[in-house]
Amino acid sequence: MANTNKVSGLTPYEYLNGSPWNGQGRMYHIDSGDSYAYYPGDPVAIKAGTATIAGEDCGLQTLTVAAVGGPNLGVILAVGTNPRGGPYIDPTNLTRTYAPATKTVPYYALVADDPNIVFEIQEQGTGTPFTVTSSSKNANFALAAPATGVAVSGAYLDNGTAAAPTATYNLRLLGLVQRYDNSSGTWNAYGLYAKWRCLLQNHYYRYQVLGV
Repeated sequence: MANTNKVSGLTPYEYLNGSPWNGQGRMYHIDSGDSYAYYPGDPVAIKAGTATIAGEDCGLQTLTVAAVGGPNLGVILAVGTNPRGGPYIDPTNLTRTYAPATKTVPYYALVADDPNIVFEIQEQGTGTPFTVTSSSKNANFALAAPATGVAVSGAYLDNGTAAAPTATYNLRLLGLVQRYDNSSGTWNAYGLYAKWRCLLQNHYYRYQVLGV
């Protein structure tokens, strides 16, 4: 059977040294004048400091959505309206676990921003699937809205551009996630909807990326 389709953006998997991810992140500001929606699993970048309302940044760095082929900061873990950390909720809407595109207040996001975090991402369900020759190369993610009724990222691994040793691509591929898929009754395998391990390329907290 084929791999199961369960897109959820980028999910922390482990650290580059092989140790388990410890769940830690760092708080960032999402400006009230920002026009993007932000979901857990979305890749993000640093934006030049912005505060539509004086002081709303609370001294935190400001986020924007990461661009395809651009620098990366990390991946959103949770979103709320409390700048001092958790609970990661919007008290005016307890069912909302993301920052909407149209905002009436600033939001604050917990971000997995360590450049040594290995993430899991699902390959798209169309196009020409990546193969073993892709497992040592770089590739881009594609940004997408979640499916209706889903509150996690719709970002996925884009196989529309061949994996290559291109320094500006978003992701360094590290091979497939080693996991048995109970839904499909098979191990995760090369093909559509394959789950890949990857590092974020051009990370803001590595020496080669300039500030903004």
